[in-house]
Amino acid sequence: MDSEQHQPFRLLDLPGEIRNKIYKCMLCSFDPAPPSRQPGRGMVRIHRGEIQEPTGICQATHSIDTTILRTCKQVHREAYDVMVKTNQFINISSVDLPMDRLIVPFQLPIVTMDREHTKQFGQYILKVEMSVLPGGWVDGELDSDHEWEMVDPGPHLQAPPVGFGPRFNFMILGRDWDAFCTLLADADTYIDGFSVCVDLRLTFNPAKIQFLSPGVSALPSYQAPIAQFFTPKYQQKLLKPFRTKLRGFQNVRITGQCLWKLADATVEEVAKSQWTDPVAILRSVTEAKEEGNVFYQANQLTEASEKWTAASSDIRRMRNSSAWPALRAIGGIDFLNRLAEAYFIILLNSAQCSLKIMQGTPQHSVTMMTMGDIVSGNLHEAVDVPHEFMHDGASWTPSDEQLAKLYYRQALCWRLMAEVEVIDDALHWIEQALVHAPGDSVIRRERRAILEWVRRTDEQMRTDAVYQEWRNAILNGI
Repeated sequence: MDSEQHQPFRLLDLPGEIRNKIYKCMLCSFDPAPPSRQPGRGMVRIHRGEIQEPTGICQATHSIDTTILRTCKQVHREAYDVMVKTNQFINISSVDLPMDRLIVPFQLPIVTMDREHTKQFGQYILKVEMSVLPGGWVDGELDSDHEWEMVDPGPHLQAPPVGFGPRFNFMILGRDWDAFCTLLADADTYIDGFSVCVDLRLTFNPAKIQFLSPGVSALPSYQAPIAQFFTPKYQQKLLKPFRTKLRGFQNVRITGQCLWKLADATVEEVAKSQWTDPVAILRSVTEAKEEGNVFYQANQLTEASEKWTAASSDIRRMRNSSAWPALRAIGGIDFLNRLAEAYFIILLNSAQCSLKIMQGTPQHSVTMMTMGDIVSGNLHEAVDVPHEFMHDGASWTPSDEQLAKLYYRQALCWRLMAEVEVIDDALHWIEQALVHAPGDSVIRRERRAILEWVRRTDEQMRTDAVYQEWRNAILNGI
């Protein structure tokens, strides 16, 4: 009787359906993905309580226990098959691209960033490989273990040698593939030249390609092939977010276990430009600017900020896309001038939206500092607009009224942040605002407030020898 009660549990005696549920519970227990993020959309983050920008990788957390894979070959084969088909792992690799600029702010859930572990895993449904085209250039400092020195810079900036830039090789879940496609679609906003200069290759069922290669051993007996998983319907499902979100990517290849007609159609579709008509572009930007104004007047600050942030992001992406040279040629100087002014005003409006929040926020709080950084980012981007568009052939320059608003809003931002390091900058910028609008009572009132801030700060710090030494050095430099 006792021997019968202590018989070992035989997993393989259970029905296959029950075994699959056990495998799924033990090997596919990833926590739900966090809410998707759009970098730079500060108002929504603050309303969610996410005050500070993320600084690290978002880990795809889980409660997986892989000990069941060591039971026997049959269990390993069955369990591994369930794990691969349920989790649908995707391999992302890149060379010479600062991918941290995308995966950190977007908070894309990562299964592992370990390059060796990622490389050792064999059963990906999709492999995405990205590299900079020969002679291409993407924004960002060269991050490498090797020192790169330009031998002969000459009049034109040279591209760094291929393969000496940052390398990434990481794993994501199939559920996060849509989020990764969104990340790629918006990449031009955060990395200049991404869609134009990046070679992008997608390989379906890369394990099948690998094990068909000469000199490579067959798939181990304890791992089940997943070739039958790649039905035409599944291929279409996997490519749907890629082909619907990406535009202007002209260096895309799709290989592996994918229908060639579907692959060709997708490559053709993602190569199309999102922007073709200058008139329609101006109409869309103007509508976004005016809709944001309506939200702002109704004190719907989050909605206004979202509308203006999306519009400025679209303009940045457009100017970094392969469509921009044609748009400049078709639209001419009138298009460039009107777009530059709309861009400038939208950035000023975004800054004003954040300033309104700051004016009701306690000093030195995290929210105050975060919003202050957002305001300064908007306004410094606005400062660059005339110069950037001038290189494109525009002749527009801000009016005195527009410049006065820019200088005033930056000075106000610095005073609200109450950081001593920028006190002289605040005074300088408010003086510049008065140069462009000498009779403006609001600007004059802000100047008095900044002078009072200077007086209080000097009074508080008068006995601080270190501060006095620092301040005298600044004044002598001026």
